[in-house]
Amino acid sequence: MSHPMISSLCFLLPLIILLLPSLISADQNTISQACEQATPKDFCVSFLQASPESQNSDIKGLAFLALKLANQNATDESAQIREYLRRQGNTDPAVQQAISDCGVQYLDATNQIDNAVLALSVGAYSDVDRWVKAAITDIDVCEDGIQKQTSGRAVEVSQKNIFVRQLFNMALSVAHVYAQK
Repeated sequence: MSHPMISSLCFLLPLIILLLPSLISADQNTISQACEQATPKDFCVSFLQASPESQNSDIKGLAFLALKLANQNATDESAQIREYLRRQGNTDPAVQQAISDCGVQYLDATNQIDNAVLALSVGAYSDVDRWVKAAITDIDVCEDGIQKQTSGRAVEVSQKNIFVRQLFNMALSVAHVYAQK
């Protein structure tokens, strides 16, 4: 006599194996839909797929996740800038000022993204657009000031600006897709 649990498992296992590809492709399809307006789309798809939180998310969940991931990266850069300024020694005053200005811009950008999350949660899509675009402007202002500097940390900040701006654009694109659904 076989155990009922083993019988159930023998029945469910093949069913799960048959359905698993469609579940995975459904998640990938949702992410692909969410990223349809992103440029480049493959960056958006791969970045969202890399997050375990994207599994089983609908487009609204992906819009929140994109904002969260963008904000995490901006917050991390803001903390790195603060740490650099705290421990820097004999740095060129122009470099120090440019990096300090970027710290202010990153702090403002994270606040703008926090506001975008709140706006998304209440369905104020035009406000999401406004707040994320304001955060992008903050990164652009940082980049304008840091571009003229050639020191190691200034170059690192500039490279991070490109990445964070891409994340903000991705979040804005996913939020646009959600707002249109």
